[in-house]
Amino acid sequence: MKKAAFLSYNSIAGFSAGWIDGTTDCKALIIPCSHGSSAAPKVRSEAQCHDVTNEITRLWAQLREHVKELDYIVVYVGSDGSENAITLASELPSEKVTFVMCDCRLGTKDELLRRAGHTNARQIMCECRGLETMGRLCKRFLDTGMIG
Repeated sequence: MKKAAFLSYNSIAGFSAGWIDGTTDCKALIIPCSHGSSAAPKVRSEAQCHDVTNEITRLWAQLREHVKELDYIVVYVGSDGSENAITLASELPSEKVTFVMCDCRLGTKDELLRRAGHTNARQIMCECRGLETMGRLCKRFLDTGMIG
């Protein structure tokens, strides 16, 4: 059975937190934000950036419990504060990780990917907040067992 995790500090369109069985021989672990918001604000204060960084660290702790059993890990990387997800992903093999990114601060994200050793990881560009793209990727995985 193929397994994937979808991690975002926003919600993921059409999905709630937890394990979901697919129509094929696959299963997805949805790890969205804990505060129930559909999306973090696009423009953030320094305090909000700190909150996003803390939320990603909390989500990552949940993910770590399942990393060994996962075939794929899909991580949304938005703007200020979310780049921590790239740093945390440095402990994972590039072939397992897909980064879903909006173009906000893209140069910074590219540099962080390089430093983390993930220049070969799959990258999928998306709309700001990534809600719809993450939802589509999750649905596709559950229907086909494929990412992207």
